[in-house]
Amino acid sequence: MQTSLAQHYVALLQQTWRGMLGATAFGEDGRLVDWRAGLLPSLSPLAKGEVNRLFDPARLRQPETASAMALNSFLPWRNRPGELLLAGHGPFRELRYAARCPTGVRGTPPLLDLLAADADRLVAVTARGPDYLGSKVSRLAPAYATVDLAPRMAGWQALLETLRTEPGRFRHLDAVALLKNAIGLSRTFPEHGPTLIYLFWEPAGVDGLAFRRHRSEIRTMAQLVSGAMVGFQALSFAELWDDWEARSAEPWLRDMVAELRARYAVAIEAPSAL
Repeated sequence: MQTSLAQHYVALLQQTWRGMLGATAFGEDGRLVDWRAGLLPSLSPLAKGEVNRLFDPARLRQPETASAMALNSFLPWRNRPGELLLAGHGPFRELRYAARCPTGVRGTPPLLDLLAADADRLVAVTARGPDYLGSKVSRLAPAYATVDLAPRMAGWQALLETLRTEPGRFRHLDAVALLKNAIGLSRTFPEHGPTLIYLFWEPAGVDGLAFRRHRSEIRTMAQLVSGAMVGFQALSFAELWDDWEARSAEPWLRDMVAELRARYAVAIEAPSAL
């Protein structure tokens, strides 16, 4: 049932984009024929060379995904990192998109949607779309049974043990992915005291049980890892955009937030059967 709820919201985001771009903008695989159509209008002047330097443009061919939401939210700041604020952090000197931080465990390193850094501070963002409403539970690979984190990562070590012994502890929050991100940050940037920000999508005006559970699980995990070397914060895309708008009267920023809301802040109610 919850998987159907996730599919419902993904489909509505897809419909929003199809309504704006037209069905001919999408191929038979359901993805955009031209990745540039997945950019906000204000980002259309981006040159292909610049895009290829910053990230893989194929990530924009599914504009309804969290990856595309994050790119559209953070690319406007690429030349003005000193003006960016993230959940109270900033300003920054450098932004990096779609970065990987190895965990030291065999396998593909986890992906972070954004790294924002200055001389002695680093903030990482990992984003999720409505797929977190599904019922699939992520499990730690057996290789993590031997992982022993530094004492300053005690909270994350406790989370690791919890996920090993109680794999179903978190129903909506992908705590396994967040743990891997935190381990990667601690081992790649041990001197920066990094902060991991979990950025998630919610539909406007919806207060269903699944969304309340998701936020409850976020609070539970935040308490568990509190005080660790890798800090943890969470907020929705809508809360991030509201904060940007409240802090600045810059016309470009207000226009950008309006574009983001037009594409992602769909105001809908959950189907009664779900």
